[in-house]
Amino acid sequence: MFVELENDDQNFSTDTAANEVDEKLCSSVEYYATFRQKGTILCLSMIRVRCGTFHKLMHKRLDDNMHAYHGQYKTPRIVRKNDDIKLLLQNKL
Repeated sequence: MFVELENDDQNFSTDTAANEVDEKLCSSVEYYATFRQKGTILCLSMIRVRCGTFHKLMHKRLDDNMHAYHGQYKTPRIVRKNDDIKLLLQNKL
């Protein structure tokens, strides 16, 4: 999971936040809890990126698709394109 904070909160812990998300998922999504208990999936990994990274991703995606309009863009839930993943990882804090 990639996260971008609006402010530069030095006290933000990606490990703590990932554990909180994991606990919430386990308590609210039964099949997720089952997979976690069986060890089928691990706790999610959270990566903090620089402020403006998702804005860069939007512009990259819009440049790649000349028929898309800024108002139509929606940040993807799942990033599958290698170039997009590279962009996110290059902005890792």
